[in-house]
Amino acid sequence: MRGPSRAGVALVVLASMSLAAMGGCGAPPRKAATAPRARGSLTIALVGRPASIDPLKVSDASGLALDSLCYDGLVRVGPDMTAEPDLARSWRISPDHLTYTFHLDPRARWQDGRPVTSQDVAFSLHAYMSPGNAAPAAAELTDVAAVRTPNPRTVVVALRRPFAPFLLEGAALPVLPAHLLLAAGGGLSASAAALLSAHPVGSGPFRLAALSAQGARLEPNPGYFLGRPRLASLRVVFSPTAAAALGSLRRGEVDLAPVPGLDAPAVATWPGVHLRRTAALQFAAIVYNVKYGPLASPAVRRALYFAVDRGRIVQAALGGYGAVADGPIPPSSWAYDAALGHRAYDPARALAILSSLGWHETHGVLRDPQGRPLRLTILADAAVPSRSVTVGLAVRGLEAIGVQVAVRDEPFARYAEDFASGDFEAAFVERGLTPDPDVAAYFGSSAVNTSGQNAGFYADKAVDAALAAEREATGTAARRRAFAALQAALATDPPALFLYFPDDVYAVGPSFGGFTPDPAGIFWNSQDWRGQVHAHGTGKES
Repeated sequence: MRGPSRAGVALVVLASMSLAAMGGCGAPPRKAATAPRARGSLTIALVGRPASIDPLKVSDASGLALDSLCYDGLVRVGPDMTAEPDLARSWRISPDHLTYTFHLDPRARWQDGRPVTSQDVAFSLHAYMSPGNAAPAAAELTDVAAVRTPNPRTVVVALRRPFAPFLLEGAALPVLPAHLLLAAGGGLSASAAALLSAHPVGSGPFRLAALSAQGARLEPNPGYFLGRPRLASLRVVFSPTAAAALGSLRRGEVDLAPVPGLDAPAVATWPGVHLRRTAALQFAAIVYNVKYGPLASPAVRRALYFAVDRGRIVQAALGGYGAVADGPIPPSSWAYDAALGHRAYDPARALAILSSLGWHETHGVLRDPQGRPLRLTILADAAVPSRSVTVGLAVRGLEAIGVQVAVRDEPFARYAEDFASGDFEAAFVERGLTPDPDVAAYFGSSAVNTSGQNAGFYADKAVDAALAAEREATGTAARRRAFAALQAALATDPPALFLYFPDDVYAVGPSFGGFTPDPAGIFWNSQDWRGQVHAHGTGKES
């Protein structure tokens, strides 16, 4: 079962290098739990209604969450952000890192009782890659050259080039039931869309029993190969906003709701409610358009780091539920290089760097050697809750050293259009990360003017070289060295003013047992959840 993430939302990505030694076997197969008789029920709130639950179409967080309960991948992301067996009980990576061989768990069954086979895996990968399906996940499989099925329990995936993130970019995608979806002549059957959109048959721990605009009802899969979940039922409510979800929790209508960081201190005082937090796979930054005059200079961009009190932003915008960012790779990642150190708030140092470049302050305004003021307009999405506090404090810090700053708040559609087209000088962004910290889509030069992600026209040879090295590395140590070089290059030539890594915070009611959030998603241990046996408000667990 995969966590609810994909490109932009947070895609599950990370090779099992420490366990597989980048060429050995995968981790030991997961053991089936000996679950007690299913008892209790839970209701959880998710923010937003899914546009689709079809794995070939889904891209929003709510849809991905439901899919993660119903489907399994070949592998899943474990609590330590490495690959764990899921449908594949083991795997082997060839010495040249071009061939991945997966051995399926013989216990795995579809929810209709049929066995999961290598044909299902091959069918699924081809369905994701088919241009006619326009699957968002196709971008995760661009390096797949061929898929072979030598027997019903073995799948062999050949890559065009070494690509270390493949194991959790491609192998964690939901496997689909070929016997229900495959047309006689190949491709998807006429009934496939209806099945995937409303009546999915997966291999995961829960089965979708009902779906409406208001929510979903799921039942445990009694034939789940790792053991029947402990819950008797699970209900999901689609709340329009985080505030609405919290209101439902406070009224006892749901057992779990996400909490914006600023609301967490108050929510923590509610009777019977406990907060759980985990590092989110996300960073916030003010991205620079390096084509804009003053920002073409890496030294100017380095200086601006010291002008903004990012620690204060974490406290004011997130309620302290987060960490200061010095780059796009969080301290919780295995690839984080602590040796680079932290750029502390130091406006005097910012001015010293700018002064060494010929900038000078006149009547509170920074001017270049030709007397032109340093002006900057920051594009922002008006709908982002943390925007006003975060951008406001950043503006205050920049103005304190003499930068003339304006903020351009726009509705999301206009913001997205302007950002993708590069129509900005600087832009406040919140970007999803992956368990594998590959950030080529954001800062690789090949992503300029292709996906709208590297919209600031950033290109640095050292960054590109490090990104290529980490993707093609054939060992854990080599990847760590490549990521260290990447972080050093991004610090020397910063594409953005990195601000913070937020935490995901959840409020849990008294009837919810076994909840352990994880950066890869909240559902990773859903089969172990325990819920109330009686009516809401009793606080009893099974």
